[in-house]
Amino acid sequence: MDGSRGAAARERYRTDGLPHERAEVHRRWLAENGLGVGSFEYGWLLQNVLSVEVVLAGGERDLIEGETLRHFVGSRGSMGFLVRARLATRPAAGDVPVGAVFRDVEDLAAAVLYLYRGGAPLWHLGFLNAAMTRASGLEEGHVLFGAYPEERASWIEPALKRASESHRGRVVPRAEARRIWAQRFFPAFPLGPTPMPGRAFIRGARLAPTLAELERELVGVAIHGTLARMGEVALLAFDPAKGSAGLVDLSATTDIELVRLAGRSWMPERR
Repeated sequence: MDGSRGAAARERYRTDGLPHERAEVHRRWLAENGLGVGSFEYGWLLQNVLSVEVVLAGGERDLIEGETLRHFVGSRGSMGFLVRARLATRPAAGDVPVGAVFRDVEDLAAAVLYLYRGGAPLWHLGFLNAAMTRASGLEEGHVLFGAYPEERASWIEPALKRASESHRGRVVPRAEARRIWAQRFFPAFPLGPTPMPGRAFIRGARLAPTLAELERELVGVAIHGTLARMGEVALLAFDPAKGSAGLVDLSATTDIELVRLAGRSWMPERR
């Protein structure tokens, strides 16, 4: 879910009134904070929460807004039970997906950082290692993918071409980019358990050596990465051989200080 700061574009998204399964997923997002779709432009989830309603330990129900949100979003339920939330969102119907394929994971990481450091105005930037693309039935190789509003094409297309060509990659056709966008998540089956990934947060400067080490130490593990606007990277790792039973331990990879900073990253709404 992506947040927008443009008043004209904003819609209010509320978690009450949703089917139980979806509402539970949203409560988990709020309890964990974290990065996801749209984080390249809009940052951590905390930075896109307008308010939450919470049931406190004593049973009282309270509305939380403003800077106080940082004590509740990402608290993993320690501050109370979240029952409702209002998030800033943006229209996504006109977004254009893009993608590029690389042979080496170091080239993939370098291209991702090239786009970040060059200020490419994507609203989402992510990547999949070769094991993840195989698990998802996508094109062979390590894949960079993203999306942007159509009006930014004149900035994005040349930047993506430079990023791929200068790091021994190639831009995929538009139809393949759409397929990557649609199938970017680790496959889950309706009648089976939901795959639970190992998670880690690292700084962008550590992306290339971290991916190279994970490829060496955890052969065959599928990795999905998301880049945020300040250069933070969220990594999700799955073991395709073991499915939902094969939780991958990435605890040694996580930058603890980065996670602490994320918990203090609330920003007032821009008008």
